[in-house]
Amino acid sequence: MPSVHLREGQPKDSSEAGLVCYFAFKDVAEKNNMRPELHSADDSIKAVASKLASSHVYSVVAIDKKSGKILGSNFLHEEDHICGVGPISVDPADGQNLGLGRMLMEDVLRRAAERNKAGVRLLQDCFNMRSLALYSKLGFRGRGTTAVLHGAVVHAKKGSDVIAIPSGCKTRKCIESDVEACCKLCVSIHGHDRRNDLMQAIEHRKSFVVLREGRITAYTTGLTYNGHSVAESNHDLKALIVSAGDIMYPGFHCPVDNGELLQWCLESGLAITKCMTMMSIGMYNNPSKPYLPSVCF
Repeated sequence: MPSVHLREGQPKDSSEAGLVCYFAFKDVAEKNNMRPELHSADDSIKAVASKLASSHVYSVVAIDKKSGKILGSNFLHEEDHICGVGPISVDPADGQNLGLGRMLMEDVLRRAAERNKAGVRLLQDCFNMRSLALYSKLGFRGRGTTAVLHGAVVHAKKGSDVIAIPSGCKTRKCIESDVEACCKLCVSIHGHDRRNDLMQAIEHRKSFVVLREGRITAYTTGLTYNGHSVAESNHDLKALIVSAGDIMYPGFHCPVDNGELLQWCLESGLAITKCMTMMSIGMYNNPSKPYLPSVCF
């Protein structure tokens, strides 16, 4: 059995850690007859490289002491009051059954505690029984299920006619002067804001708002796997979804318990990629209004 130690991730680890991440997710998806969420090893390397280079993300890698090979990695998104975990991956060939998943998770939980974060959250694939067992043993609690949705929003009853943005709603790019209103809306729904996440999305021109009756009633950091959204009503969320156009694979996360929104999405042409379990440790408030989580939370 290899002897393993952990160290903080570095930009130079991107290729090796990215390949481990790609093959780990590919392996578990294919074993469960699911399509991998990452299209290629290059996509995985780029995603891991961006996290290793980010000042808002803590990273840890597991190293085989003898060979120096990276056997796994994990990431903690720590820009806001609540931290998000992932992606965590362990080499499917050489890193299994060594307890690396627990080691990598315990390390990011330690980091969050040292930073006095209010809570830690993640989403895990419902088909991955091993990760569900691990997170539950570590104290995470299930907070519901999401359906990951992708495709083009086209109303089933109108053939190929694209649905119009719901009446009374206008959408536009989110700008810096919108931040306070967006944060206030997020606090009213979750009990905390996601200011820094939102600011990054604005910087990269990924964020949009909905205006209704002259005020912001919804915002999104992107209708994507990594984006989150909050809204005063499903009416406002629908405006965001329609304005996004094609929803690229793997898609955005729709809480299954919002049955009215999920039904509308499916009847409007979107398809379910997979389902994921939302889990948390620490601070958690049941959302008071409609929302779409990111893959972190």
